[in-house]
Amino acid sequence: IMQCERVNYYQSIHKTLRRLLYLFGIELGSADFTSDVQIHLLIAEFEKVKKYLDDHAAHEDTFFHPFIHEHLPNECEQLEIEH
Repeated sequence: IMQCERVNYYQSIHKTLRRLLYLFGIELGSADFTSDVQIHLLIAEFEKVKKYLDDHAAHEDTFFHPFIHEHLPNECEQLEIEH
């Protein structure tokens, strides 16, 4: 019997999101919080990161999860556990 490898629908985008968060963490860790300029740059970067995460969550909720529920109902529970 031939088995198909299971597709990890979340892997690529979530790797990208983790990378984004780690890089922002590195920026925070090396920031000079006595510099108003650097604080303003960090706030701007935080807003970008937050928007990206919010947009991603909205996309999953609006498009991806309904598609999976409709077309792959047997995988929904396992996907939610993994997510």
